[in-house]
Amino acid sequence: LLVFAAIILVFVFWGVGPNKGDKNDAMVVATVDGEQISVRDYAELYKREVEYYKNTFKDQFTEDMAKKMNLRQMALDVLINRTLAVKQARAEGIKVAEKDIQGAIQAIPVFSKDGVFEKELYFNVLKANRIKPADFEKNVEGDLYAGKMRDMVVKDINVTDQDVKDA
Repeated sequence: LLVFAAIILVFVFWGVGPNKGDKNDAMVVATVDGEQISVRDYAELYKREVEYYKNTFKDQFTEDMAKKMNLRQMALDVLINRTLAVKQARAEGIKVAEKDIQGAIQAIPVFSKDGVFEKELYFNVLKANRIKPADFEKNVEGDLYAGKMRDMVVKDINVTDQDVKDA
């Protein structure tokens, strides 16, 4: 109920909802506290989620299953939460350096051959997926901001085995 209430508050106070008719709004699925979430970002995340579940469940995964899992809303929620986390991280003064972004990209196995990052492979994989390097790097930066914010929030949380048993 608390999560549902938080989502409702996001919708009410940060303007997520129907577009207001602006030309650029046709390409925006939501606006969160002035930050726009593009249809492209939403579609890409939804596609990745569907691919993940197709790979996990193989032939058992159906469109009906995706609807029951509410994957469309889940993808939007992920983007909304990420947008809010990035905005809050920046407000808290959390920084992400260029070398952090480069390190995170170089650590992605798909861009490596024999354990070594290959720049040409990086560009070829992005090109094959129709992703601009600048857009990909911006997403990685957002992930790093969100991760640092998450780490900051959960660092002092302790859950004992007894807490788990009680829950």
